[in-house]
Amino acid sequence: MNLDFKVIEIANPAAGTSALIGELGGVILELWVPDLAGIPRDVVLGYDDPHDYIDNPYHLGVMIGRYANRIREGCFVLGNRPCRLDRNNQYGDCIHGGTAGFHLQRMQLCRLGVNAVKLTLTSPDGAGGFPGNLSLQLVYTLTDDGALSLDYRAETDAATVLNLTNHTYFNLEGRESRSIAGHEVTINSDKFVETDGARGLPSGCFLEVAGHCCDLRTPARMGRFLPELPPELQPLCGFDFNYKAPGDLNTRAASVYAPASGITLEVSSTEPALGFYTGNHLDGTRKGKGGGVYPPFSGLCLESQHFPDSPNHPEFPSTRLLPCEIYRQKTVWRFRRETR
Repeated sequence: MNLDFKVIEIANPAAGTSALIGELGGVILELWVPDLAGIPRDVVLGYDDPHDYIDNPYHLGVMIGRYANRIREGCFVLGNRPCRLDRNNQYGDCIHGGTAGFHLQRMQLCRLGVNAVKLTLTSPDGAGGFPGNLSLQLVYTLTDDGALSLDYRAETDAATVLNLTNHTYFNLEGRESRSIAGHEVTINSDKFVETDGARGLPSGCFLEVAGHCCDLRTPARMGRFLPELPPELQPLCGFDFNYKAPGDLNTRAASVYAPASGITLEVSSTEPALGFYTGNHLDGTRKGKGGGVYPPFSGLCLESQHFPDSPNHPEFPSTRLLPCEIYRQKTVWRFRRETR
């Protein structure tokens, strides 16, 4: 792959996994895991053309910051200071950090070993409207038990807000597949955030999943929902919910199983929320891997994060970061093979 930015390949021979990591937005270009037959499959969506990572409207594979998801009208108050951010979506909200979002930044990329890389970035005070000079470190590690761990660390010299995640789209059937209809999804949560529909801004209330189509506490095959969307999903064009997550690395937040490959992905994280998105706005206009296009529902995202618009909702866990504090977050994507 002839790229316009630096990449490093990491591997864990004991687990049979490998990944290709790029400096632009900390992007995960490839992630290879063995299927039931032991044959590696690349399970993340991406591009063959390197320029598509520079202009990447779907945010395939990249790190998101300073604030993942939305902030209403791009403003909030921190202490007594009003903060005004980039307003970069059709509703006039700030989404995914605005025009200075981390997905657009070239990070310093270095190898830590055969199976790990480190990315670092300094985000200046005022970038996208966010206060404070922020120093960030992200480490990707392929572990012996078949996992890719994402370890985040950040510090600031002034009070700010921070909400980081990764926006990788998974298709556990491999790069040739263009549908997640056969994927079975389980989300370990009995509550999700009430929003105003397509705009995606929260009311501040949690709703019970019981009785709602987003109740995924038992495995649900995506093909049940996505071909003909039920009324609850139509404003969102598919799943796009933030669930209340365990926030504990020892407790699984979600799992996905693809019968066609025998690959299962299990997600655990220290974060209090999990965003589940089914690639509703992929529109088939960009060529993906292998020259094919990505129509809606070609991949799914499981975004460990804080809740949307938290700076304007004191009832949500705080996203404030002070100069005396260190931001730490860890998310683990663990892959295994099985038949059900």
